[in-house]
Amino acid sequence: MSEQLSLKEYRKAPKKYYQKVNFFKRIAATVGGVKPAEILMIGECEYQELYPKYFRDNQSTPMVTIKQCCAKRQVLIYHRECLSKILNRKCTQLFLVSRGYPKDAAVECYIDHLVRRLRGRSFPHEIGVFLGYPLKDVFGYMGLTSLPHTKTKGWCMYGDTSESEKLHTEYRCARQRMCEKLCMVN
Repeated sequence: MSEQLSLKEYRKAPKKYYQKVNFFKRIAATVGGVKPAEILMIGECEYQELYPKYFRDNQSTPMVTIKQCCAKRQVLIYHRECLSKILNRKCTQLFLVSRGYPKDAAVECYIDHLVRRLRGRSFPHEIGVFLGYPLKDVFGYMGLTSLPHTKTKGWCMYGDTSESEKLHTEYRCARQRMCEKLCMVN
């Protein structure tokens, strides 16, 4: 029989357990195929433990190191199928080609190009497309549209926020489902 950890028990859990739960909660929407990608910083020890076990041979949700500094790594975790659907949209391709990305390339080519840009001097704000933000919000943030900034909820939302808020809710619910699963013990 399984039971859920109480908040008090959860807080008493070892720091290493808490870090692992937090890591998987942050990437839950991506691992579940709801969100195309997530970018985050993780400790080197955490990376050494998690990468071989969960990501080295994982073809559906690879982890790519962007930068490594001191005892931390900046990584990009993406869901290949989910990201492919977004990158295959004509409007997304036109936008990314205008930013110097290859046309009609495989997901890995887009990821390689994004990682090179992330390692460069100026931040590539088109990363919002890869993270699953609506294109109108990416355009708004980059100043490529006259839509007004309406609110910030996970990311900056522009114009009518109904699509953006729906996506935000989907991502949040996926994270919550993962947290509930991780807090279950046998």
